[in-house]
Amino acid sequence: MATLAFYRIIHRLPMFPFYVAGSLLMLYLIRGIAKMKTYLKEDEVKNVHKVSGSYLLGVTMGLVNPYQIGWWITAGLSFISIFGLLAVTGLFTAIAIWITVFPLTVKAGYNVNSRATILIIKVFSITVLASFATIFFYKAILEVM
Repeated sequence: MATLAFYRIIHRLPMFPFYVAGSLLMLYLIRGIAKMKTYLKEDEVKNVHKVSGSYLLGVTMGLVNPYQIGWWITAGLSFISIFGLLAVTGLFTAIAIWITVFPLTVKAGYNVNSRATILIIKVFSITVLASFATIFFYKAILEVM
């Protein structure tokens, strides 16, 4: 019943402004990423280590954020009703692995060659964002036609 109501609401909304706004946001993020330096000076490296030391604080803030908790409860309950408990367990396991392995991989790469690591991350990020921006613009055009 809830899935049918969701389907009816989504298919009545005009999606064009959402596609355009999402695409423009991604282009804005690409601009910011492209402006970032691919190297850090010695004093900037020290600041990076200070920021990485507060990772636990950021995770804690995320875990107690009421908006984030509300989103996960609503999305999680919908996900369970549609796909079952095993799929939710798989989703959260995948998220836990991603948020653990990805930062460790970036840190290891940075320790080996900081400039190359930063450049690879920039190129990958710009490529992914540009791909989604293109897809969203394409979907926006299809909405108008």
